[in-house]
Amino acid sequence: MPITILTDEKGKPVARRGRKAKGLLTEIAWLPNQKEGEMHLTISAERSLKRFFAIGTLCAALAIMSMGTAHAATSDPDHDGLTNAQEKITHTDPHKADTNANGIKDGQENPDHDGLTNIKEFKLGYKPLDADSNNNGIKDGSEDKDHDGLTNADESKYGTSPLDADTNDDGTEDGDEDEDGDGTDNEDEDDGDATADTPDSDNDGDNLDNEDENDYGDDPNDADSDDDGIDDGDEDEDGDGVADGSEDGDDQGEDEQ
Repeated sequence: MPITILTDEKGKPVARRGRKAKGLLTEIAWLPNQKEGEMHLTISAERSLKRFFAIGTLCAALAIMSMGTAHAATSDPDHDGLTNAQEKITHTDPHKADTNANGIKDGQENPDHDGLTNIKEFKLGYKPLDADSNNNGIKDGSEDKDHDGLTNADESKYGTSPLDADTNDDGTEDGDEDEDGDGTDNEDEDDGDATADTPDSDNDGDNLDNEDENDYGDDPNDADSDDDGIDDGDEDEDGDGVADGSEDGDDQGEDEQ
């Protein structure tokens, strides 16, 4: 028959069956073939085990709370295209899809008037309340993030990706596509229709439009980007004997006659 012994946390016997014991006690069944060291191991582990379970329970509770907070930040309860965390940045109500009740969902608003919706701003890493997020003198919508000849705003108009120079992977950059089939490349028209072409903008008047400046890596607000005394439009980037201003930046001379 097993003998029951009451011990303290160090395994020291302090009472036998039927006697009152003081302090934190552990009751164990000491079988005839059980080693003393095994008994002590069981006893010394009890308090640690209790602490382990207590700490484990606390950690589990904190983990659940943390997961709940993370989920709340990334959720979109009003289905306006913006997460709760993003709504905090745009100062809109995460529980109202159209905070200002103007008929436009918060994600589709353009509070800084840079040509990009709030959703697009976050996707491109811009600030939805700052028209020129990187302070380079160019509005976020007029930037060309993927250097394909189309501004970020025009990419939205044509349904192409501002983060992929060749959205449909057909070997032709988005700016060189002819979306409306009017014989003019997307980057060479700013209206997107087949009836009239709006002249491309040339902010610095160097005879190289803004889209082509982006293609060549030039500054559309600096007529002489490399400060070599030659206007960007008069440079010959591809060395073919034709000035950049006389050929299409993406097509490496497709407009040459």
